[in-house]
Amino acid sequence: MDVAIPHCDFFGPDQSESLPRPGLLSLRCVAKNGLPVGGFLKYCPHMGTAHEVWDILVRMPAAQIERDLAWAAKHPRKFKFDPLGFLRGPEQCSSEAFARYCHTRMLYAYVLSRRPGVPAELVLFVADNAADYMIHCALDVADEQGRLAQLNRKMGVILDREGLAADRDLQRGQGPPDYLEALEESLEIIERITGTLLPGILRRYGFNSLAELYEQHRATFDIMQEVGRRLRRRDAESGSDTLEGNQWCAGEILKKHGPAALERLNRRLEALGLPVA
Repeated sequence: MDVAIPHCDFFGPDQSESLPRPGLLSLRCVAKNGLPVGGFLKYCPHMGTAHEVWDILVRMPAAQIERDLAWAAKHPRKFKFDPLGFLRGPEQCSSEAFARYCHTRMLYAYVLSRRPGVPAELVLFVADNAADYMIHCALDVADEQGRLAQLNRKMGVILDREGLAADRDLQRGQGPPDYLEALEESLEIIERITGTLLPGILRRYGFNSLAELYEQHRATFDIMQEVGRRLRRRDAESGSDTLEGNQWCAGEILKKHGPAALERLNRRLEALGLPVA
């Protein structure tokens, strides 16, 4: 099915991000928070179904992606990113439309990568975030079958037993021991799925160097991703949630990659005029 973008001002003032944007956090962000995971399409069925969206994305011919990347590179001014555009989007959209939305986010990342003066960290973050939308669909599919589905049912039974609601009663890393054990295993599965899909998606859209960075220099990739995230949020309102999130993400880099990686993160943040971790 052809879901190529039209030759029009797709991100113009009247059509900016004309498809709805999910309101939930990235799956990997939710996983990082230590809370139950689950993609957004299962909670937002008006955006289509995960199986259909993923099937469309997988079947999209490489020639079409190459054609659309070339068109995007030739018409960079067509991509006027409007982060609030989703508020003007329709309440309903088809699986084809949401697949098109995911595809266009990757094209926007590609356009951004070709603009002079854009920090490499911001390009990485936008490309990684766009790929997440596709990975969400795959995780939604995986969430309904096999071991991941078994673990989700087990966690649901545990929460019912304890009279808890994951989104209300559990803080990061908290919960009954058997719940945390099942959660940890589910996060490991999600990490394996993500680690398999992300490099392939990046390469498919021309981000070969980012895919190689993810596979061979994960600490550098994660540091750049965090710097890019903060660059993206630099103009956002400061508050306890932002501060807590920054501290938590810095703690994750320290836990995964050690003090040297945290020091590298702080040096880069300082060089860009951002608060250190």
